[in-house]
Amino acid sequence: MLRGIVKSTVYVRISVNEIAVRHIESGREIHCRSQAPFSTRRLLVGDFLAANRCLTQALKEVNYGPAYFAAPRVLMHPVEMVDGGLSPVEERVLHELATMAGGRKTRIWVGKSLTDQEVAEQVNAA
Repeated sequence: MLRGIVKSTVYVRISVNEIAVRHIESGREIHCRSQAPFSTRRLLVGDFLAANRCLTQALKEVNYGPAYFAAPRVLMHPVEMVDGGLSPVEERVLHELATMAGGRKTRIWVGKSLTDQEVAEQVNAA
């Protein structure tokens, strides 16, 4: 009944076989090292299901608040293996990961690490 009243924003940084999730409103941060490798030599996310398990677990741990928190707005930030930018397939994988893990209004960021305020600005843009 109260679901969705309080907004929730998460910043997801993806490295080789590791995901860091920061809940912007609370400042809580979780690092998840995947039990099954999800990165390959060529792809940051080469095993979608392993990456999804890791992200879903991290989101559950970091988004610990009451049931009236909205599904989180997500900024996905691939930290490694982004030379030359992301292909449309890589962008789609990141969007799908966020959605399947329970996120909504997903944005992708490639560049320097962001502050909490910059994350909120990126998620609210467009």
